[in-house]
Amino acid sequence: MHLTREKKNVDGPFYTLEDVCLACRIPETEAPTLLSQDDDNCDTYFIKQPITKKEIEEACCAIESCCADALRYGGQDKEIISRLKNNPNYCDYDLEGNPTLKTSNFLGNRINKFWITIKYLLAKILK
Repeated sequence: MHLTREKKNVDGPFYTLEDVCLACRIPETEAPTLLSQDDDNCDTYFIKQPITKKEIEEACCAIESCCADALRYGGQDKEIISRLKNNPNYCDYDLEGNPTLKTSNFLGNRINKFWITIKYLLAKILK
């Protein structure tokens, strides 16, 4: 099962999810030539698919930095899946080519990650 891709993404295996972004702008700092954010709707999306090893690394760093798990890799390149640690929060397929995305796991992980982010921000504010 695939969740809904943001319609503004360019075609390709790297993508962002629709209505998931929290507008933190952190992924855009990791991959400024690959990602953009719509100021009206706060949607982050891929404006370019990575081609070079440097761009692939930037896209992977952006995926890992996203506080809402809104960025994903939907391809089956084993090198990229390994780089993303075969993590089902980041990859639609595992190293064996099996689909990894289950809505219940995805939502539970998002809630947990969101709570960790809220606690972190509150700690910074209350200092």
